[in-house]
Amino acid sequence: MTKLNFKIATINEAEEVFLIHKKSVTSLCRTSYPKEIIDNWFKDRTSEYYYDSLKNEKILFAVVEDTKVGFIETAPGEIINLFVLPEFAGKGIGKKLLNLGLKVALNNSSKTVKIDATLNSVEFYRSAGFIEIGRDVWISPSKEIKIPIATMEFKNI
Repeated sequence: MTKLNFKIATINEAEEVFLIHKKSVTSLCRTSYPKEIIDNWFKDRTSEYYYDSLKNEKILFAVVEDTKVGFIETAPGEIINLFVLPEFAGKGIGKKLLNLGLKVALNNSSKTVKIDATLNSVEFYRSAGFIEIGRDVWISPSKEIKIPIATMEFKNI
């Protein structure tokens, strides 16, 4: 793989964040979720969903050459989203994004970072030191879409 770079995403790149998220979910989550959930995952979501995080510089892209191949969205004490394009999965990009995201999420002196992980990503987060503390359901703003998730936690000791 050629050189991997990282850049803060801007509001003008909201559509690219949305497309990476959608391509990743529709390909990589298929083994852990029924077709009905995958088909409806983005039913009430558009690129505007990411505007607040983009305005506040909370989304970081992974870039290979000139191609944005993944992103991580963070907040103090939390990893909100981490998604990589399917053709770049398994190449260490997610791990590098996670390491950068953990630094940001822990920057507020928090000793714990939480994530609501997709079910297919539980092993990925376990391998990075997260422990599963429960199962829950993410409910969309319209309350129409319910997605099972694993709540996980990383403790910085």
